Order: sequence, then C-alpha cells, then structure tokens
Amino acid sequence: MKNIIYSICCLFLLGCAKDNTLTNYEADNVFDGGFEKSVELSKLLTVVDHGWEFQVVGSRTNTSVLSYGYIKFDQETFDFALNNLPSYRKVKVGNPFRVADSYAMSKLFLSNGTGQQGSEFTQFVQQTDLIDSIYTYLGKRSDTLVFVGDDKGRVLTLVPTNSSSQQIYNDGHWQTIIDNFESFINLPRFFFNTSYNREEFFFYNDEANERLVFHTHKQDQESYTAHAISDILVYAEKIMLKHPVLIGDERFQVLEECDIQPTGLTFKGGFIKNESAPCYTNTDGVLALKTRNAGSFAPNLGFWTSKKGWSRRGELDFIKMSDIRADAMLMYQPQTALEGTIMVNRVGFMYISSSNTWMTFNGDKASFIKQTDNNKLTFDAFTWEWVGSRPVIVNEKHALNMELLKKPDGYIVLQTIGKKPVLVSASDALIWVIYDGR
Repeated sequence: MKNIIYSICCLFLLGCAKDNTLTNYEADNVFDGGFEKSVELSKLLTVVDHGWEFQVVGSRTNTSVLSYGYIKFDQETFDFALNNLPSYRKVKVGNPFRVADSYAMSKLFLSNGTGQQGSEFTQFVQQTDLIDSIYTYLGKRSDTLVFVGDDKGRVLTLVPTNSSSQQIYNDGHWQTIIDNFESFINLPRFFFNTSYNREEFFFYNDEANERLVFHTHKQDQESYTAHAISDILVYAEKIMLKHPVLIGDERFQVLEECDIQPTGLTFKGGFIKNESAPCYTNTDGVLALKTRNAGSFAPNLGFWTSKKGWSRRGELDFIKMSDIRADAMLMYQPQTALEGTIMVNRVGFMYISSSNTWMTFNGDKASFIKQTDNNKLTFDAFTWEWVGSRPVIVNEKHALNMELLKKPDGYIVLQTIGKKPVLVSASDALIWVIYDGR
C-alpha cells in the first residue's frame, strides 16, 4: 500500500502527501480554480483498479457530513456502499450511471431518476434527500476528484482506495469495523490514551453531548477540542476526523492502516487504549475546582453544577437525581465562608427557576483533606446540615452522593472545555462527574 496520508479541511478536499506530512487545502480555496481539468471524466472514474472512498457534505459552506462510503465505476454501472444504513454497508451492485463530457463542463449522473426496482442508489437518493443525483465535475487535485451537486449543491469528493479496503467493502466486513469502533469508544473507563508518532494525548467520550473531547498539551499548555461523533468517519481501513487535532506541530486527522477491535485500536504510527489514568496530568483541574465563581446564580455564591451528575459508561446520572425533580443538578461550592471565617467546600443538589433557588448542602466540616501527586483529591469529614425539612428521597440521594465522594483513592481532577472541572475516580476511572455549569 502506498504511504499516503490524507488531509482535509472542512471535508472538501483531501490532499495526498508521500513524505509523511499532511497537506491542507483551505475550504475557501477549494473552488478557486487550480484544478487539473479533464474532459474525459469517464476514464478518470473507471481507471482506478479498486474503486474510490467518497464523502458528501452539505454544500460549499456547510461541511456537515451527510454520507460517506465506497464506490467503484465500471463501464456503465457502479457498485457502492453507504454508511447511512446497515443494509447499505455491504456493496450494492449494478446501479447505472452516465457521464456527459463537453469542453466546458463534465457531468456525472448517478441516478436514472426513475427509482425502479434494482436501482437501489436511486431509491436511496429519493427516500433520504441527502445526496444529489447529478454532479458537475470541478476537477482533480492530486488524486482527489471534486464535484458539486446540481440540485442541492452537495459537495462530493472521491479518493482512490486499495485492494484490501475493496475486499472489506465487498465482503460486508465494513459493518463489523463500524460496530467495533462503536464498542471501542464505549469501553467503560473514562480515559482513551493515544500515542501518535511518539506524541501522547488523551480523549474522553462525552456521551451527554455525543462528542469526543481531545486533551493535548505543548510545553505545559493544554488545549481542548470537541469532535461530534457524527463527524468521525470510519472507513474500511482508516478513520477520519472532520477537523484536525493539533499535536505539537503535527495535525492528527486521518488514521491510516487501522486495526479496530472492540477492546483496542492500532493505526500507522500509534495506538489508542482505554485506561484508568490519563497519560499526563496538570494542576489546571484542581485549581478550577477550588475556584469560587462568584456571582454565578446568586449574590456571593459561586458554585459548579452538573446536570448529568454521577455518570458511568452508558448510564448518565446513575444515582437518579431526576427522582428528586427533573431539573435537579449536582452542586459543588468551593471555599465558602460560613459564620464569618470558616471556609468549607459544600456539595449537594439544587435547582434554579425564575422564581426560586433551592439547595441542600452537607455541613460545615466538608473539605479536601489531601492533594496527592498526579492531581488527585481526596474528600473527607462530611456532616449533614439541612435548611428546613427535606423529603426522604433527597436524604437518600444525598447519602449516596456523600459515599461516592468519599472513595478512599479519591479523584483525578481535570480541566476541560470552558475551563470546567471533571472528577474521575482515581482507582479505576469507572465513575465521574463533568461540571458543565457554574
């Protein structure tokens, strides 16, 4: 297999570089010309031996991925596989196409427009309204062909693939690869440690927002980027991120020669493992958690809140705060003065409405008792204190909340997007709280 690294910007073009560097084409330049143009489009489509991997995005300005997969053109028909539905993830055969070449313009007709039995691509186009059926050929840059749809303006890019990927699509094994990837990113531990060309970073699966959040660092400066699950393209032997993650001075965007298993993932130049501790830590998370965010919701009160509360893989809010009420939130209030000079860290539940704020706290002795290496915190010395009477259900949830916080090994504390703190159980990384509000 050629040593090819693809790079895309906003999924319009993929560059090809044979020296292990990533070539980037800015989205604004995709339609500026500079293409290698040919009027013999039919030859370009059929000359590749093993077909093309493609993607379709919304338009020239909307880079949302609508479909991606595999396509191979013969003289009058094309085979294809699409990611959109499981039934389309094994190659469909015999769909007609035609090319209309002229000196000024070449057009690709992917659908015969009738939707008759046997033309499954036509049926897909008409039923989903995701893909144009007629495309104008814009040109070729490196080995990538670029088209724009005549009806909806969808942008289609084609990149040649290899024999092993073609075999995976033909045999229907692509579905297994997609299933393996979904199983992998849903492994139970919080941290997915990654090595890429000897650079280390990690990401976590933010299920509440259906995204992966990447944590990278350079000279003690940490950066965070979020990538929607829907913007991660899983092909037969490569994984592509819609936007690059900057690792040092390199762009991490396309993982080549992937071996995706339910319990691990390797690729050319690196691997990803689901582990119980991050590959690196810093003090940002501890500082964030200890910081009072004055004026958050009420005068002289500063606190962090979490709408999903205690979570574990596949189970947000597993202590069921919603049993208290639907809008209940887990609350943490650092370094709060009670009765003059006593400074405490308070935890509890709360909700906020237009007319009322309701809170329950632990008592005035709650505090961090130890900060260890690797930015871990241990909580201890909890007492209870109530303002007025509270229902039994609050009492039960509060007790569970306290027991979870008092895990003997404490919590690894991270800072994530928005400078918000995250607590992850230090013993196994199997439970966590993401504070998403303040």
